[in-house]
Amino acid sequence: GGVGVGDGLGCDALVDAICNLMSAVTTCEREPGQVTKFDAVSVPGIPVRDYFIRLSEYCYCSPTCHLLSLIYIDRLVKRVRDFRVDALNIHRLLVTTTMIAAKFYDDKFHANSFYAHVGGVSTREMNRLEVRLLSLLDYRLVVSPEEFAQYTQYVMSLASMVRPTSCPLPSSTIPPPDADTEPPRKNISLKRSKKRLTAA
Repeated sequence: GGVGVGDGLGCDALVDAICNLMSAVTTCEREPGQVTKFDAVSVPGIPVRDYFIRLSEYCYCSPTCHLLSLIYIDRLVKRVRDFRVDALNIHRLLVTTTMIAAKFYDDKFHANSFYAHVGGVSTREMNRLEVRLLSLLDYRLVVSPEEFAQYTQYVMSLASMVRPTSCPLPSSTIPPPDADTEPPRKNISLKRSKKRLTAA
């Protein structure tokens, strides 16, 4: 059978839990001199929580898609030696895994240019990030029901520890989920690192 988030975990609770989890993991420190292709030149001005909410608002992904994004990031950390998720790379990791998860799981998804606009990167870079992440994951995107259930249970436990209104989704600002919907007018930009890149 396929994977999917059940009724026990609403989208607001899921976003809230992942927001807190991502804010926590970005406190990890990487080795000096380590640079990845997902790095920004400096820490983006938009907080991780606000960025994730932005993706949730405008990408119209299912709750399952958001959880798959989390699973893919976790797989990346486990597969790539010494890879650290931090404030420099979390934004690009989130938009890239969200796009890949939407393409892989959701019935309805957008072109790379749409996700690039929402995420604040160029379409060209979005394409490169997609190829790089798929390569690092060895194109292994399938998640077993058992693994998905474990992550769901973990995120649900996180959601129960935070206030459900602490990361609200302002639904009144969300345009209808139409395939031809234009990206949001409020632009953000994530400046790409110009440093010499390592293998990751």
